[in-house]
Amino acid sequence: MSENMSNELVYLDSGNANEFSLATEFTVAQYSLTKNELKTWLLLIASLDEFRDNDPSGTVYCLNANTFADRLKIDVRKARGKIVAGYFIQLSHKYIDIRSREDQNGDQDIYHAPFIAETKYNKQTHMLHVALPPTLNNYLFKLPTGTYIRYDIDTILQLDSVNAMRIFLYLRGLELNHVHQVSIEEYRKEMHVSPDTQWRYYRYKTLAKVVEEIRRHTEYKDFYIEDNAKRGQSATILYFGFHKKGHEDDYLVGVAPAIAKDIKEHYTAPEVLLCLNFAIEKGFDPRYLSKIYDTVDEQSLVANLNYVRRLILKEQMEGQYKAPEVYGKYFYKAIMEDWAGKAGQKQEQVSRAKNAVLSRQQEKLQTIQQEREELQNNMLEWQKMAEDYVKEMSLKELADFISSHQVQLDNLAGKRPFNTDHAMTRKRNYREFRFIKQIVLGKMMSGEIPIPQRNISLFS
Repeated sequence: MSENMSNELVYLDSGNANEFSLATEFTVAQYSLTKNELKTWLLLIASLDEFRDNDPSGTVYCLNANTFADRLKIDVRKARGKIVAGYFIQLSHKYIDIRSREDQNGDQDIYHAPFIAETKYNKQTHMLHVALPPTLNNYLFKLPTGTYIRYDIDTILQLDSVNAMRIFLYLRGLELNHVHQVSIEEYRKEMHVSPDTQWRYYRYKTLAKVVEEIRRHTEYKDFYIEDNAKRGQSATILYFGFHKKGHEDDYLVGVAPAIAKDIKEHYTAPEVLLCLNFAIEKGFDPRYLSKIYDTVDEQSLVANLNYVRRLILKEQMEGQYKAPEVYGKYFYKAIMEDWAGKAGQKQEQVSRAKNAVLSRQQEKLQTIQQEREELQNNMLEWQKMAEDYVKEMSLKELADFISSHQVQLDNLAGKRPFNTDHAMTRKRNYREFRFIKQIVLGKMMSGEIPIPQRNISLFS
């Protein structure tokens, strides 16, 4: 046993790891890991998050490899402990490269070390011991307050590619700092996109896939990344946004959670949920469904629910409105007696229900697109308001703003240090002015800074 492995042991509960802090330096650090290696390392960081206030010097972390494997969804039929240990061993051969901002001469501090210092696995107990390089501990625990971003490990573990995980970490970190756009030049530098890579190729081959993956696997169903490229004009700015799935997409919102969960376990097709949503709103008791799970197929259910839906809409157009309990009986009898089948409309009603789903989805996509277009069309006016806000600050207000947002400004400045003297001049040709304006813009858009009363709306 090495000297490190004889040091103090800290036991980690990876099964309950949830939110964790990660320094912004890691989101732009240079490294090359596989999907499983990156997930392994991030899950380790999430597992030790509760010990952030402890002195990590000489600490060896102990965890149950099988519990860790559960979080990584490794097949229970395999030698899971050995597989997890293998990931940590691979991390001991992979290096992370963290660099400070360049000074005026282009010089910079460099930290280059393996992700894991040592690994030890006991196949009898399935316990795994790992040690981190001492200086890496400092980046994880001892940087100044304000340099860490909180992430949810479950969201990251749902992603399937390194590109998606890295871009998620980077852009989510920016958004949590109230930054909603980044220059493509800055993005290339921070995400280590080769200057030889054509942006158009990267956008379609990498970013488009990342957007699709994040939407498919996480709660951010309306996540987007778009640039400002136009015909005859190259892209210079990247816009992005994280939006969780709203209630307009969540069927059965008003149903008791246990009943809604049971229904969704039996019926997954959107046309079923759409028709059930309407039926329940009109008076159908969803508890009746438990009686027909094994006897009525999805197509028959959709056909009869939609048959009654159209019948009700027709009656209401003619001015005939009935009590919810009456409509509830309509739906129940239609399902039990197969009204759509007897009317020879089964396939027609199923097709109508599917078309209703497609129409609803199309309307939502159009709404989202309109919101984004309005956002981009109004961005110039928002930027003008942010610029005016900065110009109208007193010198003391500006100095206080810079002091309270120093970490964010340093992150935006990158390798070249943020020049406070340049910032205090408020000259537009200095990049420091642009960084301050960018933070003010983000705070205006999030509502933290009041905006002047103008006829402008981001999301109307």
